[in-house]
Amino acid sequence: MTRRIRYAALLGALFLAAACQREEWPADGGMSASDGYVTLRAGVEIPSMPEVVTRSVDPDGLDVQTMTLFCFDSYGLFISTADAELDRQGDMQGSLTARVPENTRTIHFIGNQNMQDFAEDSFRNKSEAEVMAVLEGSAGKMIYWARFACAAGDNRKIDEQMQGSTIVLVRNQARVSVLNPTGNGFLEVTGFVVCNTNAYGTVAPWHPQEGFVWPGTEPFITLPQNRAVVSDIMDVRTASDQYVFESENASDNPVSVILRGHLPSEDTDLYYRVMLIDDEGEQVLIRRNCHYRLNIAGTLSYGQPDFVSALEAPATNNVWVSISDEVNEVEDQNYILAVAKTSYVLGEEETGDSYTLYYTVTGKNGTRITEADLPSVTWLDGNKVGGMNVGNRFARIENNTVGYGEITVNLLRMGENDKLEGTLLVKKGRLQRKIKVITVKTQKFEPAWVGTQVYGHNIGEHVTLMFTIPESCPQELLPLRVLISTNDLDVRHESGMDLPLVFKGEEGYGELDNEWGYKYVYTARQTGVQRVYFENVLLQGEGHVGDVMLEANFFDELTKQVVFADHQFSITVSGLNEYNNLPGGDYAEDDVILYRLVPQKKGANVQFDMQMMNNGEQPAQPVNAGDRDEFLLYSQNLNYYLDDETDKAGVAEFDCTFYPIDEESWGSGGRVHMFMPKRPQKPASETGRYAIYMYTNRAQSAEVVRIASNQPGSSSGYPGNGGAPYEGNAYRSVTFELANYNPFRFAARVNGEGTDTSGAEEETVTPLSWTYRPQQQVDIELDVTSFAGSDGKSVDPFGEPFEIYIDAPMLEIDESRLAECNLTDGKLKADPSVPGRFIYTVDAQRSTERTFGTGSALKKDGTLLDNGGSVDQAGERKRLPFLTGEVVSAGDITVSSDEEMVVFFRKTFRVTNESIRGIIRYNDNGVMRDVPRNAFVSFERVSNGTRIGSMTITADGEYELRLRKEYAFNWYTDPIGVYYRDGEGNTWHADVTSLADLFDDTAIEMRLEEGN
Repeated sequence: MTRRIRYAALLGALFLAAACQREEWPADGGMSASDGYVTLRAGVEIPSMPEVVTRSVDPDGLDVQTMTLFCFDSYGLFISTADAELDRQGDMQGSLTARVPENTRTIHFIGNQNMQDFAEDSFRNKSEAEVMAVLEGSAGKMIYWARFACAAGDNRKIDEQMQGSTIVLVRNQARVSVLNPTGNGFLEVTGFVVCNTNAYGTVAPWHPQEGFVWPGTEPFITLPQNRAVVSDIMDVRTASDQYVFESENASDNPVSVILRGHLPSEDTDLYYRVMLIDDEGEQVLIRRNCHYRLNIAGTLSYGQPDFVSALEAPATNNVWVSISDEVNEVEDQNYILAVAKTSYVLGEEETGDSYTLYYTVTGKNGTRITEADLPSVTWLDGNKVGGMNVGNRFARIENNTVGYGEITVNLLRMGENDKLEGTLLVKKGRLQRKIKVITVKTQKFEPAWVGTQVYGHNIGEHVTLMFTIPESCPQELLPLRVLISTNDLDVRHESGMDLPLVFKGEEGYGELDNEWGYKYVYTARQTGVQRVYFENVLLQGEGHVGDVMLEANFFDELTKQVVFADHQFSITVSGLNEYNNLPGGDYAEDDVILYRLVPQKKGANVQFDMQMMNNGEQPAQPVNAGDRDEFLLYSQNLNYYLDDETDKAGVAEFDCTFYPIDEESWGSGGRVHMFMPKRPQKPASETGRYAIYMYTNRAQSAEVVRIASNQPGSSSGYPGNGGAPYEGNAYRSVTFELANYNPFRFAARVNGEGTDTSGAEEETVTPLSWTYRPQQQVDIELDVTSFAGSDGKSVDPFGEPFEIYIDAPMLEIDESRLAECNLTDGKLKADPSVPGRFIYTVDAQRSTERTFGTGSALKKDGTLLDNGGSVDQAGERKRLPFLTGEVVSAGDITVSSDEEMVVFFRKTFRVTNESIRGIIRYNDNGVMRDVPRNAFVSFERVSNGTRIGSMTITADGEYELRLRKEYAFNWYTDPIGVYYRDGEGNTWHADVTSLADLFDDTAIEMRLEEGN
């Protein structure tokens, strides 16, 4: 995989220099052999890098230790590999000898590659690109590469053609250092680290058009198939150089350098984030064989007290990071870049055609604007709204000081999508602004309701308009200006609401032409149900219909009708909770809000009583419904029970029967159910009271529910009437809230550790620290239980089976302990479709689920039962047995529920691994000497040379080892090699039988390697 971008040097408060280096191996001939091979002998000389100290070139301090030759024939097909013998004659000097097939026409020289995992036979007769472009280097090691190819048309054998040629070696890693960590006058650097870099790298540079070249005609990188990032970055390091694999360093996923240091006059260290960018503000490609030097040349900004905060902070050398995307103008000492708007929301009618956006570039301090100052305009990743080709030009330049730019985009048709979006980046040097472009289909105010059967012989009757801003509405439209037209109603100021008016002829009057010449302006600040509180200001007779019209940009116009009546029959709902709004709240101050609390679970029973009242009597009196009365219940989240499902509701018989109806015919009120009382004529003690039983069809069921009667002039909903006109009574409608209890809580613990919050607070993250030892027992305990609601009722999650998810990629189920935890292999299992996830399935029946517990729930349900007792929570504390399945177990453990069924507060535990610490010395002829602080020590798996850990010498003779989870190794069986090269060129090493042995005895004693 190859990525290419323009490459330059970084200027600003920090300067970055990147020098691409190479090493040359002069070759001095060879001779043929009689068995189909030729012998290559090459003098080897690797000059010191001009900008890199020789002994710091290879991070393991071992230089080129092995050399493997990959041989290809005249067709470019792989033949075989050959090992070269190296005769070292000093630092990076010597010679090599290798025997290669005589039909070899191309050779790739690969230094330090461990060949144990290379299956040579499977690559036979494959092309160079198939073999070399994807070949990953031994993990964590510096790999050297060179290529020699016979000249086209030259039939001499390869040993002859190599005579006098120079082989250029290229490293597969980049070097990062601070050029002036001390004495720069701005920051005394005490450590740094490069973050978000690849853990793997390819051995060879490969360009899809130019092939295997270095450096090529344009900068490029060759990425590995394994895109894992280095995982052991916990803080800065004190080493003067750091080596990283190639990286795209994309703006949406940047490589960061975290510097730690203090002002020259102070002692307190802060952390600073540095981006690798050029003088145009572009992310610099991180290329192999290049040296990236940070030159501190100014005051650093955004210092943070700790490493983690610095990772999220703005970059000290990119001041534009701190400017909000909503700001349309930025400037420096020479230019002002301004976009007309930072976001555009366009209707579907604009799609399928071109659209023009505007910007300006203005010169400052005498800077003249010419065509050369045209900014670049590109789509950022993720564009779905427009074609990738973008038109960009200066429409005109005025007085050589202002360039008026036009951007032309071709908007894609929406198809089945409700919303498409993309973001344009306008860049002029380091000045940049983003323009978000969104296309949306026309929105609807549904469901929408207004009071009906309003008593028309009094002025001041309450009439509430409810409408919805759907969740699909783009956030960029908010706050949304909604115009409301009505003549019979006025805003009820006693409710605390005060809406401004806009009059015909004024700006923002809208396109809907009403008869009255004015409109109310309502501002919707969030999606969901909106309420506008009115009262009637005109006396009206029976059957008068008043219109309430709504309009807003990108919404269909909607008209709702207020029907006035001579009677005062109304629908009320009894047995609900009441909420009195406070001044400045979301609800009317002069009215109460009725609500019913419902558990956040699918299938929760919801019961309430509909009460028919005659408000014309003083006091209001209950009345029975008529035999032909039909009622409409509007709800998205409630389903009705069928007549034969009384057992599910826990009653012997239902008061009402629901009938399926064609919801499309019932207007903009949303999803609607029709029902009729089974026996409308109730006895005196129950006059006009009808119990309604329903259940939630989703866990998060909060909404507004409306109950209205069918209206004269509408069709009957009763199936037996065949759609004849409705002949029943009409009643004033009622609305009430379905409100959800807080989510359930797990009261989770991992090996006894955890914290809890309460009320509506989210759970906090609990930190955990584990050693690297694998197969450690990990117990995750949690409650599956009820709690006492704010209304004094016990709220439980049971009724339907549901799943609890444990996302913990570092764990595996401890099958041997399932029985002692009262579990079965079906109760707790690995998710077959989500790696690292485990599923605990909760039984629908509370009594059955208790049998899988190990004790009473940790958090007690304090509900007082009618018999004076407490809620039984026996068996509702669960213990889930796991083992650490990986040596590096760092990561998050998250416990959550299937929120389609039941909502629990998520709980996260953040696991970090404790470093292995110990003593490291080398035996110098019987004298034990400390490995010096900051020395590089290589820690690698013997079998394949993989650098499975990062060893830091924190003080003379003391080390800290962090293992890397992205590399494969075995705790018990993999031998480890530890290497250190001193300042005199001596290599010291120690053999560690296994990580398990090192964990038990952390002291490392190194000896001089043979041949030194």
